[in-house]
Amino acid sequence: MGPSTVTWLSERIRRETPRCGTARGTGRGAPRLLLLLASLAALPALAAAGGDDSTASLVVTVQLSAGGASREPRPLSVEVRVVPAGDGGAPPVAAVHTGPDGTAPLTLPSGRYWVFVPATSDDLSRITASRPLPDGTPASGWAEIDLAPGDLEAVTIVLRNLAP
Repeated sequence: MGPSTVTWLSERIRRETPRCGTARGTGRGAPRLLLLLASLAALPALAAAGGDDSTASLVVTVQLSAGGASREPRPLSVEVRVVPAGDGGAPPVAAVHTGPDGTAPLTLPSGRYWVFVPATSDDLSRITASRPLPDGTPASGWAEIDLAPGDLEAVTIVLRNLAP
C-alpha cells in the first residue's frame, strides 16, 4: 500500500468510527465499521492474487526424440521435478506431471534451477538413455534454467530414444 492509500484508509476509519454521545455512537455505524475492517483484512489476499514480483513463470515441455517407428520427436506425459541447481537430492521446489501434449506450466520463485525428468519409471528407463544431473542424481533428461523475477520462460527437455 502506498502513502495515499494509507491516508485514505486512515481518514475512512476516522469517519466510520462511532463516537460516544452522537447518533453514530448508537450502534448504527458498527456494521459499516466491521465491513470496512473485513475489507482491510482482505487487502493482502487481493495483492497476492495480482501476482508476486519475486516469482517467474516457466513452461516445461518433455519430448521423446525420434527413433524406431517415430520420425519426429513426440510429447511425453511424465513427472518433472525442479530443484535448486547444484543439489539434485534436495526436496523439489516443484513437481508436476506433464499433460498429453508434454507440457506443464509452473510458477517458481526466482533463482537458478535444475529441471529434470527423474529416472524412476522402469518403462521410461527401458526406452530412454540415462542423463544424470551433474551431481550424479539419476535422471532421464534435464535442463538448467536461471529465472529472474517476472520472467516468462520455456524449456524443452528431449529424452533420447533408444529404439533403433
